[in-house]
Amino acid sequence: LDVYVEGLPPAFEGYKAAQMTDTHIGPYFRYTDLPGEIDRARSEGAQVLFFTGDLIDDIRHMPEAADTLKEKYPAFPDGIYYVWGNHEYYRGKDYIEKELLKTPVKILVNDHDAITKDGESLYVAGVDYPWSRGRAMEIEMDSMTDEAFRGIPKGAPVVLLAHHSAFLDEGFRKGAAITLTGHTHGTQFGLFGRPIITPFTYTRGLYSDGKNVGYVSRGDASWFPFRFSCPRELVIITFHRK
Repeated sequence: LDVYVEGLPPAFEGYKAAQMTDTHIGPYFRYTDLPGEIDRARSEGAQVLFFTGDLIDDIRHMPEAADTLKEKYPAFPDGIYYVWGNHEYYRGKDYIEKELLKTPVKILVNDHDAITKDGESLYVAGVDYPWSRGRAMEIEMDSMTDEAFRGIPKGAPVVLLAHHSAFLDEGFRKGAAITLTGHTHGTQFGLFGRPIITPFTYTRGLYSDGKNVGYVSRGDASWFPFRFSCPRELVIITFHRK
């Protein structure tokens, strides 16, 4: 993806980031597959890795996954950022967090950080997974996003990281340069590269409100062993000044 950002500092022209999501480490994407996928991101020139949830299902291999993240972390000059998905909660978030905290990976829970170059910053905001439904979910997501953006200078370029694709609306509301999500797997089925059913407002690919953009990744893997017209993907974002 080439993303054109109003107000992007000159130091970030051509800056590359990678998004990984929904690896669901288990029977179909093994912990031994993780190093190669991360290496692909670095080989594309990514200086930072954004992981938007659902890392693992078979948590017996969480120590090995954490060791891989720790080993590969120095390959990215600006580090690795992580936000929670729903499967972390299903499989044992406390244990997964305990293992991740042994690594330098930066977990963002309704919070933000800044990548700084030449005294100028690109902000990274990350939100938790919402569990409410209907209008209550909208209120929950509003609250999470507002908390994550609190303290970011007005008009500063921001990358918003979330697992649930509904956060694209929050990114548009807050003026995030790009919102990166996963969760949907692109539905894993489609025809002619498009989903057959769309149970989500934002299902796969690039969306825009006319000014800012959001992207829903099909995911680096899946928990279900079949895809049709919906291949897995590693997302590389190149930032440009508008």
